Amino acid sequence: MKLFAFDVDQTILPTGLTTLPLKEQEALSSLLSKGEAVAIASGRNFMGIKQYLDVLTPGKRYAVSSNGSGVFNYEGQCIGEKTLPLSTLYHFYEEFKGKEGLVIYAYTDRDGLIQKGPHHYTEWEYNLNHMVSRFDLAKGEIPPTSTKLFKVMIASDSVDISNSVRFSDEDKENYSIVRSDPLYLEVMPKGVDKATGVEMLRSYLKISPQDVYCFGDADNDLGMISSFNGVAMGNATNNCKKAAKFITKDCKDDGVYYALKTLLKVI
Repeated sequence: MKLFAFDVDQTILPTGLTTLPLKEQEALSSLLSKGEAVAIASGRNFMGIKQYLDVLTPGKRYAVSSNGSGVFNYEGQCIGEKTLPLSTLYHFYEEFKGKEGLVIYAYTDRDGLIQKGPHHYTEWEYNLNHMVSRFDLAKGEIPPTSTKLFKVMIASDSVDISNSVRFSDEDKENYSIVRSDPLYLEVMPKGVDKATGVEMLRSYLKISPQDVYCFGDADNDLGMISSFNGVAMGNATNNCKKAAKFITKDCKDDGVYYALKTLLKVI
């Protein structure tokens, strides 16, 4: 058995779409029909990933959520996790309290969102990813101190604002910080990236590292692309392309289907 892990946005899902293109559905379903394991590895939460697993043929379907902080089977059972304490969110509120144009919020390990007042980013995330609970600190909705976080999001109103964010040496030492988009910085537990989640799943399934294939386009995919058989999309960053064993077509040109059919010859 082989394991195939796919990023979502700009890998299996082109910009502007909310449902998987037919060729990508067919390609991933073909892998499942052959008995292979398929994981969607995303910055999204479990429910945000499950909507894409739902349209695939039944089989060995998994979610690597929150950039590798959580790993779940299709039924939502947690296979492995790396979490942050709730105090991490409060730390970053204090760290950047004087900086305009930032929106800071967190994903919990229970498909929840913690925010501080309404914002179009948090509304979009909550609805798009089918989150099941929400705490708004601005309304006095304080989560229990035992609440565990998968990640803290630091979103910006502009690229210039995002690029101006500076983390302390202590933050860099204590957390894994990745840029998943020109407007988004994501803070995970130290040492965690998508490769961490894929490795937890690989170990759980007892699959050889040589039989793991990872597809992505952005620098938050870099870890899994460089750690396993990496496939970079044609629209991927230069870092991803340099680390990849294969480079396929752009996402908008059904690059995942092309790679599985023509480059890897597994469907």
